[in-house]
Amino acid sequence: MFSSFKNSSGKIVGEIMLYGPIGQGSMWEDENSCKDFLARLNELTKTCSQINVRINSEGGSVTEGIAIASAIKKSPVPVYGFIDGLCASIATIIACSCTKTVMCSNGLYMMH
Repeated sequence: MFSSFKNSSGKIVGEIMLYGPIGQGSMWEDENSCKDFLARLNELTKTCSQINVRINSEGGSVTEGIAIASAIKKSPVPVYGFIDGLCASIATIIACSCTKTVMCSNGLYMMH
């Protein structure tokens, strides 16, 4: 899921939700594939001056996560990470690739 909004300073900010497993999940789970993420990121970089990535993920596919992290690092627009709950495994690499990342006070960050 992605969207954009205008913040109080009048800048257009894009938002991408990374909730659930990274990569191809099962038919009963939400999935965050690299292909879908890149499409959302490319669409938002056309109109936004900042992109927020909201993360609540247990991790998933390492190869998909590395490709997402690489795309974030190459983005011409600053990408800010917001850990809304759980950020584990490959999701931590995605969070670290953001320009800046903040986590809620009751969030969980698990790197291994």
